[in-house]
Amino acid sequence: MRASAARRTAAGQQPDAGQLDVSEQARLFLSCVSATGQMFGAGHIIDILRGSQNQRVLQRKHDRLPTHGAGQETRVRDWRRLATEFISQGLREQDMEHGSLRITARGQAVLDGGQVFVAPEAVLYLLGTQMDFETTSLRTGFTFNNPNQTSACGCGESVELTPASASALG
Repeated sequence: MRASAARRTAAGQQPDAGQLDVSEQARLFLSCVSATGQMFGAGHIIDILRGSQNQRVLQRKHDRLPTHGAGQETRVRDWRRLATEFISQGLREQDMEHGSLRITARGQAVLDGGQVFVAPEAVLYLLGTQMDFETTSLRTGFTFNNPNQTSACGCGESVELTPASASALG
């Protein structure tokens, strides 16, 4: 395999200069999604990766998975940022009714050795973002609360963001 081919992303494109390689984290996250039968949401996957001994992890015997605790060096907030990025890159989908995660064809390409890159400046737009799944009398779906949001259109689809301070990465 040529060196240039080895540097292609899961989408088959060359990464831009200066992008961060998060392939290892993506493979770990997606492996955990697969090992749990693609039946759980991001919060539970992150609990497993961080090595949680909470009741839900223990009851489902997810503490016995090879991915349990394998991502404990990555902070919870960083896993949340990455989970959001993995959606935007099309590596995973979320079931809008139940909140469970599914691996896409692009995500499978990452599990098969493809690479995932993120622009370092994109992280500053995601800092502090919280994702939740909610059911109300009017809708069922995911909500995103981004403290960097400065305005939004009336439909709620388009937003304007201001990057967080680089000191917040610490």
